[in-house]
Parts: sequence; structure tokens; C-alpha cells
Amino acid sequence: MRRAILAVTGLAASTTLLVVLKAAPASTETAQTGTEPPPVVPAPAGPGAGTPPAPTSASATRTPGTATTTTRAPAPRRSTTAPADPRTTTAAPSPAGPRTYYGSAVRTTPDRSFGTVQVQITVLDGRVTDVTTLEMPEDTPESVRRTDAVNRAWSGPQGAAVRAANTGADLDTVSGATSTCNAYEKSLQAALDQAGLR
Repeated sequence: MRRAILAVTGLAASTTLLVVLKAAPASTETAQTGTEPPPVVPAPAGPGAGTPPAPTSASATRTPGTATTTTRAPAPRRSTTAPADPRTTTAAPSPAGPRTYYGSAVRTTPDRSFGTVQVQITVLDGRVTDVTTLEMPEDTPESVRRTDAVNRAWSGPQGAAVRAANTGADLDTVSGATSTCNAYEKSLQAALDQAGLR
């Protein structure tokens, strides 16, 4: 009876020791490398599912009349250096390319005697790249002349409206087209507000 109790106690102690020793190197490696070991994946069920498991790196031997001894194979070394960071770019590409924003349609005078002005802006990477007129007064030869003068001075990629939008400068009023210029500026400001600029 004593031999049976000693055998069971010895088996329990050796099993506990084996479990403790097997778990200890994994937690030490985790603390050293800062990474978790890969998860254990069970073997697939199938034709070879009934075969005995492969021998482990630790084995317990017992010879009659002696204490149980545990032999452990050394664990493979893992690198403790962190992997190099991937290369990053310094400038992020524009997520959607150029975007167009529309200004409100603004009357040149309260009684609309000269017509309505509306502009659109094109924005790329937070900068205005173009200002185009969508609607301008062209009812009379005089209004066509004023519209052409304002468009030449302010519209287009090289126009004064693009420079003013990007720098915050004021636009110089075109001579003889004050009402048209005022309406143009209001429509431009509405487009800039819509784009979240200035």
C-alpha cells in the first residue's frame, strides 16, 4: 500500500514539475521578446488522427527504487531584437484628387439689373488650383465687356482669384465692374467656405 501511495505521489509531483517547467520558458521568452508565442493548433482529424503524438522535448524516467528524474531538451533560441519598421513615405498622397466646390449664385445688384454671378473652385491638397465662372451677366454688350474684364483679371489657374484664395490677399476691383466684382467675391468666399478654406 505504501508503494502505491508513493508511486501516485511521485507521479503527481513529476507531472506538476513537468507542467511548471514546460510553461516557464514560454513566459520567459514572452517577457524577453515582447511577443506572444504562436497558438497551438490541434492536429486535423482524418486518416492519421488515431496515431500517437510525437515525443515532447521533456521526458521523465523512473527506475525502480530511485526518484523520478526529468530531462529537458534546450528550447530553441529566439531573437530578442525587434524587426525593422517598414518604410514610410513623408507625404501622403491626395485621397481623392482634385475636388470642385461651388459658390452661391449672387445678384450683382438688389434689382438684378446686371445679372447673377456664380463661380466654382478646384482644390487639390488644400490649395485652390483654379477658379471658373459658371454664371456671369451677359445681357447687354456693356455687361459682356464687364464680364470679360473680370474673367481676364480674376479667373483661371493663373488668375488673381487663385492667388488671393491661397494667400489671403484682397482682390483689386476691375475698373467699371464694381457690382460684378463684389458678387464674384461673395460667390468665391462661399466656395472657399464650403471647401473649409480661408
